[in-house]
Amino acid sequence: MNKILTILFAFLLLFPSFNTNAQTIQQPVTITDSILCYGDLAEINIIINQTIPSTAAKVIIGYYIGPTFLSITSTNNTTLTSINVPGLAAQTYTVRLVDSVSYYATTPNGANPSSIYDSTSINITEPPPITVSGSVINATNVLTFDGNIDISVAGGTSPYTFSWTGPGGPYGTEDLSGLQSGTYNVSITDHNGCIFTDSYTVAANQACSYGELDSIVNPVCFGNNNGEIWINQVFGTGPFDYSLEFYDSTTTSWNLVGSPIFNIQDTFYIFAHPNFQLGAGQYRYTVIDSNGCGGTNSTIIQVIDPTEIERFNYIITQATDSTTCDGEIEFQIVGGAAPLTHSWTGPTPISNNALSPITNLCAGTYIDTVVDLLGCTKTFTYSVPIEDTCSPELEVYNIFCDQDSSGIAIVNRVNYAYKDSFQFKDTLTGNIWNTMASDTFAVNLPAGGYEFHAYTLGGAGACPDTTIPFSIITPEINVLSLKGPEICAGESTEFYFDTINTDSSFIYKLIISNDVLFSGDTSSSSYFPGIYPYTIEVDTGNGFISCFTNQNITITENDLSFDSPPFVTNEICSTSLGSIEVFASSSSGPVEYTLFLNPQFSNLFTGLSTAYYTVMVEDAINCVISQDSILVDLESNIVLDVDSSLETCRLNDGWIEVIAQGGYGFYTYTITDANGPFTSPPINNDTLLIDSLDKGYYNLVIEDSLMCSYNYGNIYIGKTPRTIIDSLVTKNESCCAWDGEIEVVTIPQNSVSIYSLDTFNFGQWAELTSQNSNIFNSLYRGDYLVGIEDTNGCVDSMEVTLEVDTVWSIPLTVEITDVVCNGDSNGTFKLIDTNQCYIYELYRYTPNTIQVPLDTGTYFNTLISGWYAVEAISNSGTCEDRSDSIFINEPLPVSLNHPPVVTDVRCLNNNSCNGEVYLITDSITGYPASGGWAPYSYYLKYQNNNIPFGLISSTDTFQSLCVGLYKIQLLDDKGCEVVYDSIFVSDSSLYIDSFSVQNVGCYNGNDGQIEVFVSGGLGNYSYLWSNSDTTNIADSLFV
Repeated sequence: MNKILTILFAFLLLFPSFNTNAQTIQQPVTITDSILCYGDLAEINIIINQTIPSTAAKVIIGYYIGPTFLSITSTNNTTLTSINVPGLAAQTYTVRLVDSVSYYATTPNGANPSSIYDSTSINITEPPPITVSGSVINATNVLTFDGNIDISVAGGTSPYTFSWTGPGGPYGTEDLSGLQSGTYNVSITDHNGCIFTDSYTVAANQACSYGELDSIVNPVCFGNNNGEIWINQVFGTGPFDYSLEFYDSTTTSWNLVGSPIFNIQDTFYIFAHPNFQLGAGQYRYTVIDSNGCGGTNSTIIQVIDPTEIERFNYIITQATDSTTCDGEIEFQIVGGAAPLTHSWTGPTPISNNALSPITNLCAGTYIDTVVDLLGCTKTFTYSVPIEDTCSPELEVYNIFCDQDSSGIAIVNRVNYAYKDSFQFKDTLTGNIWNTMASDTFAVNLPAGGYEFHAYTLGGAGACPDTTIPFSIITPEINVLSLKGPEICAGESTEFYFDTINTDSSFIYKLIISNDVLFSGDTSSSSYFPGIYPYTIEVDTGNGFISCFTNQNITITENDLSFDSPPFVTNEICSTSLGSIEVFASSSSGPVEYTLFLNPQFSNLFTGLSTAYYTVMVEDAINCVISQDSILVDLESNIVLDVDSSLETCRLNDGWIEVIAQGGYGFYTYTITDANGPFTSPPINNDTLLIDSLDKGYYNLVIEDSLMCSYNYGNIYIGKTPRTIIDSLVTKNESCCAWDGEIEVVTIPQNSVSIYSLDTFNFGQWAELTSQNSNIFNSLYRGDYLVGIEDTNGCVDSMEVTLEVDTVWSIPLTVEITDVVCNGDSNGTFKLIDTNQCYIYELYRYTPNTIQVPLDTGTYFNTLISGWYAVEAISNSGTCEDRSDSIFINEPLPVSLNHPPVVTDVRCLNNNSCNGEVYLITDSITGYPASGGWAPYSYYLKYQNNNIPFGLISSTDTFQSLCVGLYKIQLLDDKGCEVVYDSIFVSDSSLYIDSFSVQNVGCYNGNDGQIEVFVSGGLGNYSYLWSNSDTTNIADSLFV
């Protein structure tokens, strides 16, 4: 007895669950180590109110997903009253104090309720993760310090401190400005000491540049090839290659000047002799650095020749003869760089630097060598001839005002060589403008073409007739705006007064507003757009007279303007540079657009990096408008398609898959969880897989090779509950057989990857069927084991039995057709409503055998008269029914009611066929026949052939028959036939068979006689002899 008590006491110590719910959890459960940084773990302290004496129990900590309790940790059996639980992520937890023996997992509440002594909840929180969003404005180029980084911080616990490293660092502010290109790393620390790190790259919008035009040195003298082009501020990765091109306007092509110069370290370069021979023309240059970066400066560089030393308006006055030095040279030299020096050679000495006119010259050749300030030289040759006495000279004075008739023509050197016979003739009208033939002048000439005619004196030494054509020209008097008739908005212009084709002795004056201008003058006043009247006066030597009055000059304002705001396409990081499209118009086109001092006619600027830009627009009259602060922003073109999978019961098998597009080169990812950030090495693939993840929050950042990044933000990896079979919905096998169904209903419904069905109950047909559909069909009756496997490999199963339907009432509607003729086998039996699930078998009932199976199918023919029924048996063998018996009938045999009546042929010896066959008609039916189907058809035929004589006549008699053997064919309305044969129509005609003659006994006697023997015919015979005897014997006959 004592031994039993001892064992019982030990059993109570080992298994304390017999103690009722005595222990409790002291409220509240305290957090002894809270979470300061996102992703860290907390520690809690649980105080147990123990029993006396202490009872061993277990503490279980978990949380609910829906109705399901998931345990994450538990203690061993313990009697401790204070329990610390570390390593808890942010979550709402349920703490259970349970009986260590009777506690077991169930569904849906997660435990046997009677085994839970006490429970409570505690919520562990964490600050949000530190997140940073930022934008970068790149430096203009590698030489400038104008980049910016602007970041915004959220999450964690403010305030924050910042620590930057990078070019020119360290820095301690949130945002950075004035940065050169490079990589900048930032470390952000919040109030709790949580640290977040990130990096930003300030790129150079221009990695290289062909620099700028520094200066142009034009050729020294006109036509020289010693011009120079100086460029400066080239940058990139040296050394550099320089080349120069010249524009050929004839072929409209750019051609290399000299040969390119390679491997120059200097960023300042002069295109000059001897490598490059630069004459006047249009040029452009190209610079390429050692990385192949660079390009052609599209700005046209114009090298200009200095003005050429030229001679204008030179007049030679001939010498009278070879001994008289009275010749003259008048000339005008322009161009070159003043002052100009002259060196003369010729028959008459001329002092150097002598100016026009040069007089007292003997006949001969004179050379003037002109040298300008730069040493440019030009030589001009003059020939002073001896005067020709037969060469009249004409002086012409043009009209001094427009459209008047003030022209004058005067002829010289005609006083001794010609007789006084002159004409000044209008070549258009033929009018003569001199009054007397001796007049050597014509006045008041209007503008036009004329001829001067001098007629010969005749005789020895006389000059020949001479004709000198000349023109009277209307002066061109111009009042011009120096900036043209259209000026830019807000500008003013000056007026310029100019005269052409006027006499140098005339003085012209312009009066406009408050200005008085003479030819070649520019107004001192400025004029805005408007209409201005003016007057022109001329002084021909006798004071000013009016030329033009009430004239107007109009100045209009240019309408150059922007039509709409510029259209900006932002730079897309690592994919494409930005662009600016400007829309402007002007009445004075074409419009030219300028960015970075590079003009172009296209309104689209491409290849732009992130920056603020100013675009200038200039039209054909040099009016300029501008638009500044046009921002080409930076956009990241990285696009992420992110998928993730939950952690399963296999643990640490969650994953995140990222498909990145739009980036450049390799990708790296930074994944940040409770344990801190992890950055992958560069991955040369668009698909990134981050696996071996457990439940929790993960922050994902993707970056490409150009350091363009995309912060996707937080991704939560949860934990999947186990998938179970909730129920099985069955559909019995029907009469058709093999059409049973099992539908599997799971919780949750969308996580099953494989459904399996074990058909173990079919012996040799047993197999395991697997599929991804939750419906199994085409099943046979019996027992099944249904299994599932979810996407995580978790399985569940359930048994089910499929029944089979039994039906004893089957639609069996039939149609029949009777046998057509008595004794035939053409009756039919047809089922109207058939079903492929059944087999139909036809039976016939006979007196000797109750039922005779004939055939299976749904349509039966070639049947004889009798009783029939069909039996339906389902494919499953469990559904069966039989139709009502139905009789297939047949008609009575077709027959004549009476034998045919024959009338033999009579008087055949008269070549007549008058035999007859008569059918006796029934007085009740009206037909000679019965049976079959009325009405009837009758045909008479010879016994030995099948050719009918035709249908019987309406008298029921076949007539006009010759002697012979006949048959009658009887047909009813259905074509049923009966034949009556051996019907003989005999010959009943009268025939003389023979004569018996008794000759005359004596010559010239009359005792002869003749007896006739006859047969056939009808009734009694009558005789008639030629001697009028009327008996069968004619007597008393003589020869």
